[in-house]
Amino acid sequence: MDLIDSETLYFLLKNKYVLLCGDSIMRSIYKDIILLIQGQNRLLTTAELKAKLDDVDMLKLNDQLLAGDKKTNDTSYYEKRCYLTNTHLVKFVFLTRCLSGQMRNELREIEDKKSIPPDVILLNSAIWDITKYEQNSEKEYAQYLEECFRTIRSVIPPSTIVIWLTATPFAEDARGVLDETRFEKKRILRVRIFDINTFSSELAKKYNFQVIDLHYLLRKCAQYRCKDGMHYEALIHREITTHIAHYISCGMKKHSESQSQDNKDERTICDDVLKTMIDKIDYQISAYDREILSKRRPLIIDYDFMGNLNEKERDVLHLIDYYENKSFQ
Repeated sequence: MDLIDSETLYFLLKNKYVLLCGDSIMRSIYKDIILLIQGQNRLLTTAELKAKLDDVDMLKLNDQLLAGDKKTNDTSYYEKRCYLTNTHLVKFVFLTRCLSGQMRNELREIEDKKSIPPDVILLNSAIWDITKYEQNSEKEYAQYLEECFRTIRSVIPPSTIVIWLTATPFAEDARGVLDETRFEKKRILRVRIFDINTFSSELAKKYNFQVIDLHYLLRKCAQYRCKDGMHYEALIHREITTHIAHYISCGMKKHSESQSQDNKDERTICDDVLKTMIDKIDYQISAYDREILSKRRPLIIDYDFMGNLNEKERDVLHLIDYYENKSFQ
């Protein structure tokens, strides 16, 4: 798949309101989108990827910080940004929880008609939910996510395209949001995130949202992770933007100006979008993954918690081990 260019994205999102709500991965997606629609075909710099709030490197992206002033890794963190021209409106809201006060405010403003409804909503939230709210975190996450999706569906018009992005893979020594998470819990969470992503994806489909499975797409991209083990380099974000653009294009039932209505590849992409999860049989495991598992199941992985995992979770661990070792060979 060719990477999207600035002209294509500019016209795709022209006269559209795009709302992005999520964590730092979503913030980088926001940056890449606004960089492209300004006519810049370059990739984000490392400094721009790391920038937040009023950092000087955010100034190069020509957007506005609407709210937020304190850098912290706790649940009080808040950041709200906006890129606005006479042709484009792109807004980003940082979430520490899928149905945080900030998310409720955005939805309430739409419901009360104080804000126009977005044409596109991009949404992700998982890692913060699971690690920063300790007591019954996964159970509460499931409850809040259902309420979040139900509320979104009740306040937006049918024409709004909602795209759910699953949590991305991360290293077992990942830092940042996971700084305060015990090493052993990080190891387990890397496996549990498959279950969490499967649940959230099925729930999103229940509410007729599109799903882009970033964990599946980035499983083989460990070599493109940043040093913190959690985030990804600019090239990966351009690939993510490209996938998002295809989903939006298909959802709007139109194609970018540089593409033909008769383009066979474009029709194939749209067919895949309609299927939502491409070439996956069960539990985010493809036919190719199953070939790998048939060879690796007899191998022994020496983790203390292996005995506590069920068969599917052990399969997940084998795949993580395979792809990450292969990436750095």
